[in-house]
Amino acid sequence: MGAGGPTPRKWTDEERLKVELLTAYGATAEDIATELDTSTTTLYRVFNEERKKGMARANARVAQQLFKMTQSNVDSGPKLGAIVWWEKTRAGLSDRINVNTPDMDVDVNFYMPDNGRGDGMPKEPADEAPEADGAG
Repeated sequence: MGAGGPTPRKWTDEERLKVELLTAYGATAEDIATELDTSTTTLYRVFNEERKKGMARANARVAQQLFKMTQSNVDSGPKLGAIVWWEKTRAGLSDRINVNTPDMDVDVNFYMPDNGRGDGMPKEPADEAPEADGAG
């Protein structure tokens, strides 16, 4: 041990690539740290760029597959479900529209077309018919 503490570990290019690939495959930080025989604190501090690259690489590959599926006539079945799961849970995307209006008191309504089953506009509530109780 030197005067300033223990000598920092020298990380190899192979270890850096391993972090990038394991991150891309969805391994947790705890699992990657265990694989490298280090702490998660060290993993976050030393391998931040490799973890970012790994996630970017994985997200790009999944998006590429989704794009290819939109260009083909092949039924994608379960593969599409897996891609949607990845996009929502790993890539942080959503199919929800988030409208923030912090400075305004306003209601925002979106009316989506219903594929030819109507005009997409909400129906007016029907007038309530009087109850038929037989006492007329």
